[in-house]
Amino acid sequence: MAIFTRTSTNEVREVEWLHWLFIRGNQALSCDVDVRGDGFYAVSLFPLWRAGEATIETFTRPGEALRRHSEITDYLHASGWLLAEGGPVASFS
Repeated sequence: MAIFTRTSTNEVREVEWLHWLFIRGNQALSCDVDVRGDGFYAVSLFPLWRAGEATIETFTRPGEALRRHSEITDYLHASGWLLAEGGPVASFS
């Protein structure tokens, strides 16, 4: 299983993890989509200033997970969070 995403040159790339890092003031949030080994897709929101307080939602289809990730990132932007970096993360095999 994988997530298919477009690169900046409009090529389609297969990845297992998408990562976005948001900052606001002195706080940072990690918002991710990843393919789990059990066949589910997980959308995770990690407040990096509060270790252990992650919110994780699971989905059976990649499109559902990516839509939810988009909803979360839209909300973060509207709430004043700035995207520091984001995109697919290479798989280390």
